[in-house]
Amino acid sequence: MKSQCVWVLTPPRTGSMWVFNIIRDLYRNRNYDIVPEKIAFRDEDWEKTRDKFAFENFHRPNEKQACILKCHMKLQAIRRSDEMVFTTLRDPRDCLASYARFMEVNTSWLEENWRDILQTHVNFMIYITSSHKNRLTLLPYQDIKERPGFVIEKVTDALGTSLEPDDLVLIEKYSKENVKHRIEMEQKNHEKGHKGDGQFFTTPFECKRYVDYKTGFQTNHVSEYQDGAWKEMLPNVIVDNITQFLAPYLDAYGFPQ
Repeated sequence: MKSQCVWVLTPPRTGSMWVFNIIRDLYRNRNYDIVPEKIAFRDEDWEKTRDKFAFENFHRPNEKQACILKCHMKLQAIRRSDEMVFTTLRDPRDCLASYARFMEVNTSWLEENWRDILQTHVNFMIYITSSHKNRLTLLPYQDIKERPGFVIEKVTDALGTSLEPDDLVLIEKYSKENVKHRIEMEQKNHEKGHKGDGQFFTTPFECKRYVDYKTGFQTNHVSEYQDGAWKEMLPNVIVDNITQFLAPYLDAYGFPQ
């Protein structure tokens, strides 16, 4: 493997959790120990995890240990020369609709904040594709949905390894149905008093969620949302203005207007 430190660095609601878990399991399939074992809950904790790994691995080298990280914020620094970055590319209009559904935001809040959310998305993607272009692999969201095997092969190629039979088993393991079933079962077991690998928490919008610390997936993380449904899901005042607001970005990254 080319790298012992891999970032999945993306805006929210772009398939990053799927990519993150796929990469972790690709390393496990090659007998690597993964750091961290459990998922950090806050973005700022990921860099602390990387810094600790870089320090410990420098003083006590372990070639069969890999640090796989995921966050939605700019990195303060790159600590290792072998650090790699994977990002996912999704139409920001769909990301906004998916975010509104996932976070269960109210209409008035969304109408007030949609421009800031999208500007943050655009700025972050520009940062990723410019600041990390020499270590970056870009994965279109549409490929994740429609051609997961192709994406896995692209990831293994970027990591400098060949595709193995066990790698394609991950498609079924992290299918929408299986992820949803896992979270539902863990949540029910937790409610019955069987403490597993997660916990309940409350979102900033007062929604009660269960998060699985082994994978990072949460209640309602996956849905049957179809790309393009933003036209029906978002308030009219946003639908009427969103494409014009995003026009330069949509054109630059190849999304239809």
